Amino acid sequence: MGTDTAHHVGDHRVRPVYRDGVNPTREAILMHDPYRNLLRSLLPLVLTGCGDGDTGEGEATESTGCITVADDATECPAAEDVDVSSVTTVHCGTEAVSVEGEGSFGSSPTGWGDTGTVWCCYPIIEAGDADCDYGRPFIEGGQPRFAESTKGAGWAAGPTPATDMPAEARALLAEAWKKAALDEHAAVAAFSRLALELMAFGAPAALVARTNKAAAEEIVHAQMGFQLASAYAGHPVRPDAFPLGEQLSLTRDLAAFAAATAREGCIGETLITLVALESLRHTTDPAARATLERITSDEIGHAQLAWATVRWAIDVGGPEVHGAVAQVFAELAASGGHVLPQRRASGPYRDHLVAHGLPDAAMARRALDRGVAEVVMPAARALLAGDEAMPLGRASV
Repeated sequence: MGTDTAHHVGDHRVRPVYRDGVNPTREAILMHDPYRNLLRSLLPLVLTGCGDGDTGEGEATESTGCITVADDATECPAAEDVDVSSVTTVHCGTEAVSVEGEGSFGSSPTGWGDTGTVWCCYPIIEAGDADCDYGRPFIEGGQPRFAESTKGAGWAAGPTPATDMPAEARALLAEAWKKAALDEHAAVAAFSRLALELMAFGAPAALVARTNKAAAEEIVHAQMGFQLASAYAGHPVRPDAFPLGEQLSLTRDLAAFAAATAREGCIGETLITLVALESLRHTTDPAARATLERITSDEIGHAQLAWATVRWAIDVGGPEVHGAVAQVFAELAASGGHVLPQRRASGPYRDHLVAHGLPDAAMARRALDRGVAEVVMPAARALLAGDEAMPLGRASV
């Protein structure tokens, strides 16, 4: 895309001008320097949009949580005075169990400018299933929801992997790709609900159309994941009924909507896409490679959609939305990173798992650390502070 091409998000128009005059394509992001290229692809959108370690499934672990306080507060509330239900955690699908120590507070400590939001962050114990490995999570009642898996046909489609490996390795891969496929299956519901919320907010047609397209792409991702899982398991695997519940809740508060999109999309999808790209570099099985290539290519677009959506919400909602989004990124900065994906290659079959698309802990940590420092934080500064925070090239509105 040349420098004369303008981007439109609603009525917002941006002309990106890069040092080399090129807006990176998804192919360029996949092939060369994904961190720099992904950031460069996000900047036109934002200018015209979780702690170390593995929390495990349901296990209580140490982390960081934050609360908002009055603008004129001079000290953080004592730990024993903090309502644990008001604590925002930095990991998808977890909640604070207890506050374990005294907090520290500040206004805009990440240097994004004065947002008018003051927060206090505390060491906490959190619990829940911090499982945000693929796709956008479907959150209901503060917890991610997923279908159960069952035997049966109807959802497996795509290339078939090699299975000439020890039975234990096949079992690990079957479980890993089954869970990945269930993540993608849940993302179909998440994007479908997102489209309804965008319509309720009066969002531009382009955002609604791209969101519906993302839901359709997640169906393909789920099908490819179930194809791999079925091959490794030796029998067809499919999702059971999705647990929507009696009522489908829709967010009607634009600030809360933007904050959730920033957390689940701008942070979650951006970072896990970079983990998948890191894993792709080491994946040698042709079917697993083809699956990851399709997923990462589409997820780059989903991350871009999240940033564009938050940009639109800030433009429409003004300071209140800006402050809510700023707090999300401040919480990420305070946490020191993002939860490691649960599905990591380790143990005696590590090489088999890596060859078939799973990252090991070092790959995931490297991608998350670089993703936060080189992509998410710079994009957030550009989103919240304007042109002067943009580290690459210039853009004019």
